Amino acid sequence: MGKRFNWTTGAKGLWVVALLLVVYSGGLFTAVFDGWPYKKAEALVTYIRAVLERDALDHDYLAFRYYPARTLEKGVTVNKPAQRYEGLTLYAVADRMEARLVDGQGKLVRRWRFTMWDLGESQTPNPLFLRRVRLMQNGDLVALFRPMLAGRQPSGMMRADATGKVQWVFKGHPAHHDFDVLSNGQVAVLTQQFAPQHPTAPELDGPLIIEELTLVDEAGQLVKTVSIIDAFLHSPFKDRLLKLKEGHRADGDLLHINSVHMLSAAEAAQIPKAKAGDALLGSLNLNGMVLLDMASQRIAGVFQKDFNGIHGPVIQSDGSIVFLENFGGGAHPDYRSALTRYNPATGQADRFYIGTKDRPFFTDQRGMVVLLPNGNILAYESNAGCIIEVTPAGELVWQYYNPDRIQDMIGVVFGGGRYPTRLETPVTLN
Repeated sequence: MGKRFNWTTGAKGLWVVALLLVVYSGGLFTAVFDGWPYKKAEALVTYIRAVLERDALDHDYLAFRYYPARTLEKGVTVNKPAQRYEGLTLYAVADRMEARLVDGQGKLVRRWRFTMWDLGESQTPNPLFLRRVRLMQNGDLVALFRPMLAGRQPSGMMRADATGKVQWVFKGHPAHHDFDVLSNGQVAVLTQQFAPQHPTAPELDGPLIIEELTLVDEAGQLVKTVSIIDAFLHSPFKDRLLKLKEGHRADGDLLHINSVHMLSAAEAAQIPKAKAGDALLGSLNLNGMVLLDMASQRIAGVFQKDFNGIHGPVIQSDGSIVFLENFGGGAHPDYRSALTRYNPATGQADRFYIGTKDRPFFTDQRGMVVLLPNGNILAYESNAGCIIEVTPAGELVWQYYNPDRIQDMIGVVFGGGRYPTRLETPVTLN
């Protein structure tokens, strides 16, 4: 038996240094050339970091998606068939990528569920959710998806067929809050870019959220993007934007555009300075509505009053604009949100629905409004996990509570719409 080789301290040190040099050189090579080990290591580090952060996010996760339930009731709690608009109601839930379609009695008719794999993304602990959903006449679902934490995962648009198979995904510009579907099949979606400052306007120094309106075609391809910030800068309403900058918006979130409605020819004829194809935008920070001329890419009008937390403006046949105000009925702290009707020609506004003590109406954030063919209003009381239908006179004719609960918390609901009971493609539960 041979004598065991005895490593000296110096030899061991040289061996360790040589090994480290080899590892470093290999790592440097793969990093520079984006090689296999570097990619795997980077992905592993990203995943581990997300896992470690998840525990810290649990509280925020619940706070973002669940709110204290004001009732133990679930499903349909008010139903007046003779006055409501018959059809199926679509909504998105807050804690996963899921949309649901329920009938007038609250029965689940169809469910769509998606994962990040469906979007061509790796699965990570950071959850995604559907912020807005729209059902097409052929049964296709168009949806806006978002991550819980901005910047952690992509946000964008997607379209799935009647079977739930994803047809296309658009992630070219980060999407947020809302979208609308044009008569030609294009999708107009609110998007955002983040910049340390505006590239050409020195007065907009510091961090800036550059708000945009992006058009996507029927195949999910980019058509064009219009900067809403630039549209203000090139219009007579530039001072409205600069006042927001001079005020409290140090984080760069100047306008906080949260809704978009593309005007038809009939609607535009009712709105001062509007034309078909213009966009009516809701701005939380302006507490008003903005008319964006898509052709000239300039702001054509701003409608402001003593509004508070505008969401989801839609146009009625007489030209009045109906929207949800988060704190509109402030004199009634237990039911203080409002559905408001505003006449842009006269400047008159009427808060025609604020709920009652027995049937409160309150969502301190979010919300959406849908105009139904019979003139009724479908409103998404998001943080209350509730969807209601009211008449133009303000009578409650339908109410639905999300059945999702975590102890005494109710799941947030995001906007969708009301659709005919029969579609071109049969709607079945999946």
